[in-house]
Amino acid sequence: MLNSYLNILTIFIMIFLGWWMARKQWFASSSIDSLTKLILNVSLPCSMFANIVTQFSRAEFLDLIRSAFIPALSIAITHFIGLAVRRVFKVAPRDYGKFLTMFVCSNTIFIGLPINLAIFGAKALPYVLIYYICNTVYFWTFGVYQIKADGTEFSKGLHNFEPKKLARQVLSPALIGFSIGIVWVLLSLPKLKNLMQLTGELGSLTSALSLIVIGIMVYFIGWRNLKLTKEVVLVMFGRFILAPLTIIIIEQFFKMPHLMASVFIIQSSLPIPNSVSLLARRYNAGEELPTATLGICVLTYLFVIPILLLIIN
Repeated sequence: MLNSYLNILTIFIMIFLGWWMARKQWFASSSIDSLTKLILNVSLPCSMFANIVTQFSRAEFLDLIRSAFIPALSIAITHFIGLAVRRVFKVAPRDYGKFLTMFVCSNTIFIGLPINLAIFGAKALPYVLIYYICNTVYFWTFGVYQIKADGTEFSKGLHNFEPKKLARQVLSPALIGFSIGIVWVLLSLPKLKNLMQLTGELGSLTSALSLIVIGIMVYFIGWRNLKLTKEVVLVMFGRFILAPLTIIIIEQFFKMPHLMASVFIIQSSLPIPNSVSLLARRYNAGEELPTATLGICVLTYLFVIPILLLIIN
């Protein structure tokens, strides 16, 4: 449990580092856009590709993908409940897409991977990646589309429908990198040393850079604006209660190894993805809500993780 807390503390330190550097005027507000483009268009696609290709062989992928229906079912259930919650509690239309994406999606790699490895060890890695695949497919297709729908650029283009524009709405660089990785594994293509080193090095920038950028955002938004609003509370309900509860219920109907169920519970309960804030800024969809939600969710998770460990044990 101590390792889990240290991993979460590391996240806070990197966010604080970004805030401190912005306060020292190392970065201007305009720097956020350049760093966001670097993360979303270069380092994150490389990270997606490298994670899939280096962690799976074709046989391992085909064997484990059979269990993917469990996290996929949990995500689908959470999605439809999120739609109902959004309507019943009258979430502001300008936050529709961001709210639903945060309600459903977990931070499965930047937070989930180190926490699961700290708790369960390397044997948990295959199950971590299976949940990551399902979460990634949802986030970089429907999630990104929803976030874009909150933006001003999207609303201006609704009247001029073009198939090419629709394709660009769905095919983000991260999803392309992820898809290439899946094809690479399925075709059993060789893991070229220079390619793996390049994508691995670029991909390793993603976690630290994205947290530093969020810290810079926090500085320019201001701590006082990181408020515990109705939307933030509802997102925490989805992340910390509803999502893991769906895994626990599904476990009653489908026979799962205890380790698989435990990893899926942890993966489903994590704070929101870092990329929501970055994408919201990229598409002029308002980064205030996701930035506040991420900070509050990470802080709250310090108290959530011991409860989850008690439930698992």
